[in-house]
Amino acid sequence: MVFDPDPFSRPVAPPRHSVESDSEDDDLDLPPSTSSLKPALVKPVYTGTSATQPIARPLLVVLAPTLTSGPGASSGASLAAALSPFSQLESVGSFALSEEGGAQAALSRTDPVDVLVLAPDAQAQTHPAASLLAREIVQTLQPSAITLLSTYWPPTYIVSPDLEPPPEDVEPPVRFLCHPPSLASSLQNAASPAQLQPFDVPNALTGIDGALVQQAALRGTPICALLQSFDMLRGVGGSNAQRGAEPIFPLDAARTGSPLPALLAAALSLPTADALERALRPALKEGATVQRTGDFLRSRGRRKVDVDASASVARLVDRRIGGGTGQGAQGPASALYV
Repeated sequence: MVFDPDPFSRPVAPPRHSVESDSEDDDLDLPPSTSSLKPALVKPVYTGTSATQPIARPLLVVLAPTLTSGPGASSGASLAAALSPFSQLESVGSFALSEEGGAQAALSRTDPVDVLVLAPDAQAQTHPAASLLAREIVQTLQPSAITLLSTYWPPTYIVSPDLEPPPEDVEPPVRFLCHPPSLASSLQNAASPAQLQPFDVPNALTGIDGALVQQAALRGTPICALLQSFDMLRGVGGSNAQRGAEPIFPLDAARTGSPLPALLAAALSLPTADALERALRPALKEGATVQRTGDFLRSRGRRKVDVDASASVARLVDRRIGGGTGQGAQGPASALYV
C-alpha cells in the first residue's frame, strides 16, 4: 500500500470515501458511473392545418396556472371552464413536446389575432424543455408581436424596498413586463397606477413565462407580459360550483371592475375592449364537430393515465432485462404533471 501524504494533490478528485471516512471501499475495482448529468432533450412538434402558416399576426398567449395537486388542485374540465372564453375558440393546431406526447398548447386563429392556450405539464415547465417549447412556438408562428397573459401569487411577490406596497384591502394590481420598454406607455394609459404596476426586481419570470420572453427578445419580437393575481391555494376547483366557475382572467369589466380587458386591448393594439370581446367570440358551426382550444385541457386526466401506464411498463421491462439491478433499458422513473 502506497502512502499518499497529500490526497488533495492528485490530478483528479479523490474518491468520496477518501474524504468522508476511513473506509477502504475505494480500493475495490468498481465500474465508474455512466449516468449523465445532462438533462434529456426534447424535440417539440407542431401539428396544424395549412391555414396556420406564419403571416406575422399578433399572438396572444394565455398561460394557465395548471395545478393538479395540493389545496389548489383543479380538474381539466374546471380549468377549461375557468379559462373561458379563451378555451371556447376553434382549434386549428397544437404544440407537443414530441410526436408521441400529449398537447401542451392549442392554437386558434381569430380576427385580428392568434390565440394560443398554453397549459404545460411538469416536464414542459422545466429547463430545457420550456426553452425548446417556447422556441418552437415563436419560430413556427413568427408573430408580429406577443402578448403573454399569465398569473402571479401576491403573497410570494416581493415589492422592491424603494416602492410603496399596495394596500391590502384592495384588489392586487395587474403586473406588466414589456420588451422593448417603450411598449409600456400604451398600457399605462389604459389603467390607473393602483390597477397596474411593473413586474419589478427582485422578482423573475421562470419556466415557460421566462422562456417565451427570452425567445421573443432573441428574435426581436415585441412582447408584453400581463400577470393577473391568482390565489394558488384556492385554485379553480372546490366544492362550491359558483366559485369554481370564476374566470382566472376576468374580462367582464362591468361586473368585476377589472382593468384587464382595457389592458389586453391596448397590448394587442385593438381600439376598444369591445373589439377584444368580438375577437374572442367563438364561431358557431352547425352540423360539424369543432375542436376547441380547451379540449386538450379536458383530456389531461386521460393523458396522465396513459403516460403512467407507459412508465409502469418501461420499469417492468427494465427489471426483467436488467435482472433487478437497474442496468437494463431505462424507462421514465416517474411521470409528474402539474
